[in-house]
Amino acid sequence: MKIASLILFYLSIPFILAAQNRTLSEHIINAETEDPVAGVSVFVSGSVRGTNSGPNGYFE
Repeated sequence: MKIASLILFYLSIPFILAAQNRTLSEHIINAETEDPVAGVSVFVSGSVRGTNSGPNGYFE
């Protein structure tokens, strides 16, 4: 049983790691003027990951 559990664990590692590498990118614009908005903080809900939008309103 212990060997089967270890094999299952090692086989699942690539799937666990693949689930962690997601990229989100977009442009943030002012709804009224449609100008890019720089310096906006963007965070993933429920995590500690985040970034800021650049001078053109783009974040990744």
